[in-house]
Amino acid sequence: MQHSKLIALSGGSGSGKTVIAMLLKKHFGEEATIISQDSYYKDLSHLSDSERARTNFDHPDSIDFELLLNNIQILKSGLSVEGPEYCFKTHTRKCTKINLTPKSIVILEGIYSFFDKEIKNLLDFTVYVEADSDIRLIRRIRRDVVERGRDVDSVISQYESNVRNMHLEYISQQRQSADFIIENNGNMELEGLVNTLVNEIKINNY
Repeated sequence: MQHSKLIALSGGSGSGKTVIAMLLKKHFGEEATIISQDSYYKDLSHLSDSERARTNFDHPDSIDFELLLNNIQILKSGLSVEGPEYCFKTHTRKCTKINLTPKSIVILEGIYSFFDKEIKNLLDFTVYVEADSDIRLIRRIRRDVVERGRDVDSVISQYESNVRNMHLEYISQQRQSADFIIENNGNMELEGLVNTLVNEIKINNY
């Protein structure tokens, strides 16, 4: 098969990257696969529970960019690879792996999807998903409580101590180099946003 094309979605936590990635996958169907950068958090099994709790998971140092780069390179070359699976309750990697199969389109989504220079050099199209800070916080609370077993107080505390600062210092800087920016404050149907994105990709001869 031809080498895969790589679309990256970045943006703040709660901006809607995962939902948009899934809608892109729905649009492209069997031609596309999704890589979640969240699966590539570094394994903290060597740390105590208290040390893990103090870790800044919104800092770029929390991401295993080396492994992510390796997996992307393998997929883009047309080969399958086993990616990591992460447990957010224990902040460790699971023994099970995620089977990633090569597709003509690979969608990478995460807060630092085009932060690393080596990974960015492999990308074909970059998208920054933007949303107001209050909306992102509400979405993050809903996600972490329902999907990751967190309580509201801990999510808010983490937002105040790490999330907001890391967004301003690192994540939002990716906006400047994005090929396309999506505003996702909930005032448009997401399908319409994705159709606009797909048209932009086609215009840019993707």
